[in-house]
Amino acid sequence: MPGTIIVTGAAGGLGYAIAETVLNRNESYNCLFTVRDKDAARAKPLHDLIVSNGNNNEASTPEIDLSRLDSIRAFATDLIAKVSSGKLPPIKAFILNAAFFMERGNLQFTQDDKDVKGFEMHFAVNYLANFLLTLLLLESMDREHGRIVYVSSWKHDPALKANQGHQPEKLKWDLEELAHPKGQAGAGDEAADATRRYGASKLGLVMFINVSMKQPAFKKSAYSVLTLAE
Repeated sequence: MPGTIIVTGAAGGLGYAIAETVLNRNESYNCLFTVRDKDAARAKPLHDLIVSNGNNNEASTPEIDLSRLDSIRAFATDLIAKVSSGKLPPIKAFILNAAFFMERGNLQFTQDDKDVKGFEMHFAVNYLANFLLTLLLLESMDREHGRIVYVSSWKHDPALKANQGHQPEKLKWDLEELAHPKGQAGAGDEAADATRRYGASKLGLVMFINVSMKQPAFKKSAYSVLTLAE
């Protein structure tokens, strides 16, 4: 059964593995494996994978910068138009895999406007981008067989013993603080602070999914939503 499959963050890691699995299936799909920069060296293995797959699937690597709301909206607008016009079949699987994690250094912020400091990057990429993409593309899903898959993380659960070392009480559970932190982490606490913010952004996504499934826009169709933890 034909359909469109979207995988975000497909240039490496889990995203690349998902793309490889999709391309190796016997069914033929229209595959959109999104990357931030298709000309970057990191995207070359994905391009090589698509070429080696031959003509079994229609595969492309559209660019989307998940830290920029204008990039997200442009991607969604183009995709909605193609599905509406029949150039692409409805979305059969929408796998939201892309994520941001700052391993070291100070907090980073989005920059939609060069003069305005935007959202904290973990919040923007891991939560807000997925939230916006889901709502924008909901009507382009296959109403009977579509599935939305969110890749979350065990870091989202502050009750897990493995997460206790990051002292989640140090990060105030306040939307404004998560989106627009007033300051940087203390000296020596940068890595732990990044892990806390990563976990909080993933927790926000899980909460969004749980609430969304109770809403009429999700209930009126037969497509399903699934969360995976890496």
